[in-house]
Amino acid sequence: MVVQWMLHPHRPVDVDRDVSIMSAKRWPTVLSKADLQAITGEATLPRYLNDTLDGEDLHYYCNSLVNYSIQGVHVRLNVLWDFESSIGGGDTHFAVFRGSRSRVEVRQGQAEKFQPELFITPNRMMDYGLVRRAVELRVQAIQPEYPGISVIDLGTHFRIAIPTEFRVGHEAHFAQVTKQFLRYVRGQDPLPAWEKANMMAKYFTTTRGVEASRTASNRGR
Repeated sequence: MVVQWMLHPHRPVDVDRDVSIMSAKRWPTVLSKADLQAITGEATLPRYLNDTLDGEDLHYYCNSLVNYSIQGVHVRLNVLWDFESSIGGGDTHFAVFRGSRSRVEVRQGQAEKFQPELFITPNRMMDYGLVRRAVELRVQAIQPEYPGISVIDLGTHFRIAIPTEFRVGHEAHFAQVTKQFLRYVRGQDPLPAWEKANMMAKYFTTTRGVEASRTASNRGR
């Protein structure tokens, strides 16, 4: 859904015409008996998990890589789930949008103190001034809605400085989404025409991606 929103905000996606799954694969996060006991609090595992056990280890297939296209734009999604984050760590995220003159990156890792940061890197240094001007013009255009946002020139690339009041964490964002959903349910806001189509496209991508990854796994056996 995030990819659709970034590429085509407020526009419906036609699953049959616009989305194509090209390839997918999956692999497990391996949980030991001790890990499972820590999670569940149970001394023994239920029998319905027997098919996923290798000895006393559970192979939980929660990691996936899906390649697909949406309206001709190639997309690669790589989702990883570990048992727990490292000490002092947190959720990580890395997204790249590649353009003809530059790439836009959302980085959320240890270097960013696990807070999302936005960077723009020109593909060629000869385009540096042109890209800088384009970024500055865009930032100026959204100043009325997001006052205080600015561009920091780092010499080889740019970082968008985002004021604290516009930094919404995962939990707070979930609350915003829930609040808007309830407004739709109560009839306080009309449901946008693109909402249903794009939700269907989202679940088409995830379910067909899982299906393709299982097929690929079976072929590899």
